[in-house]
Amino acid sequence: MKRRLCWVRVLALVFVGVVFLSPLSVRGALASTLPGEWDHSPSTLTLPSAPTYPAVMAYRDIRMSLAERSYEKAEVLLGFANDDAYDINTMAGREEYTHATSHCSSYRQNFDECIFWLVHAGERSNVTNLVARVKTEHVSQQFALAMAQESLPTGSAETVLSTRLHAAGMLVQALQVLEGDQAAVAYAEWIVAAHPELDDIMPDIANDPPPPDDPPAHDPPVGDPPAGDEPDPTAPPDDGGEPVPAPRIQTMTTDRTTLRPQEGSVVSITLEAGGTDDLRYTWWCALGTLEPGGAQATWIAPNRTGVYEIRVTVTDSAGRSDSRSVEIEVIRDEPPDPDDLDQTADPPGDVVAPEIISLRASADHKYFAQNLGGCAILVSRKAELHCQVADTTGLTYDWTISGGGKITGTGDTVTFTAPATRSSVTVTVTVTNEAGETDTRSLTFHVTTCQVCFV
Repeated sequence: MKRRLCWVRVLALVFVGVVFLSPLSVRGALASTLPGEWDHSPSTLTLPSAPTYPAVMAYRDIRMSLAERSYEKAEVLLGFANDDAYDINTMAGREEYTHATSHCSSYRQNFDECIFWLVHAGERSNVTNLVARVKTEHVSQQFALAMAQESLPTGSAETVLSTRLHAAGMLVQALQVLEGDQAAVAYAEWIVAAHPELDDIMPDIANDPPPPDDPPAHDPPVGDPPAGDEPDPTAPPDDGGEPVPAPRIQTMTTDRTTLRPQEGSVVSITLEAGGTDDLRYTWWCALGTLEPGGAQATWIAPNRTGVYEIRVTVTDSAGRSDSRSVEIEVIRDEPPDPDDLDQTADPPGDVVAPEIISLRASADHKYFAQNLGGCAILVSRKAELHCQVADTTGLTYDWTISGGGKITGTGDTVTFTAPATRSSVTVTVTVTNEAGETDTRSLTFHVTTCQVCFV
């Protein structure tokens, strides 16, 4: 039955592509060219302002239904975002200002979902090539959107600028997770150098970047490097003594193997061999936050449950390295037992401003996923939202929603029901205390019609 359904989808995709969308193949090829070389005119039949655009949407739905892995979904959505960016620019040039502005939401949703599935894929496999492609093609998207912004009236141009800022900011955040802070800073600086109006996307890095390594005190060895990809296991001594062995990690341990969202665990290593001087420790995690400190690091669990890998690479001054990894499981965070909470009331007149610690979503079905880009959920499905506040005394919770769907329930825990159509939904909670002081937190849901996206 599954095979028959797959063939039906393939045939439908071919039919729609041949009959309606043959220009898309040209657009996809041209979308990845360098910004300075971009010079093409997509068919007016495929523009959102054309009466045939529903065929484009049908094509996209079928194409997404055929993407089974997170990696493939990110690739497909990247192509959609490319097309959307060039559609916006084309319609702006044709003075179809209303259509160009309204189509920014489609670009934003497709790019957000691309980032969501990119990070999702990065939790399970190496996505280096895809990350490089997303970075390159996002430059072209920014170029096209900047051209559209120049062609639009002031009010519409501000909509395009906010879309550009949002997309660039999302990519920079993803790079912080996938490649680290310094890679994110480097890419943000590259984008801002070309588009100074995007300077708000610079990431907030707690620590200054480390200074470059000093050159070795001794002269480099003369002759060819050792054969093969692995570094020479021994290095020349600094003082004419015995060769210094390459660093080798003996153990890698963690003080806690199971965490709840936002809890921390200390991960540490011991070395079997190798000098203790001039060693560089590079820590990496699939998701969550790492606070490195030499041979030890603290990992803060993400909001999403699952098993996550924490990896460290130790490198000496000769470039020789060794790596080791450990896995930590993040389990569902249950509401605290009221009996365990501190019942001591604040002194009269000493009202503490509310502080939202986290806004989490969970579901008891498989059609739900969560990471950096928010949450992905199937149309018409439900998810539970829980707002955790530092001090729950005398608080009121105001839940609002934009983009469709509905919220049921009151208090710190409510139920979100996704709309029946593909959309991007933002749920916001505002917490207010007795003194009228407030705190606000939002969560974005990418509502999709693709069931196989969650397999």
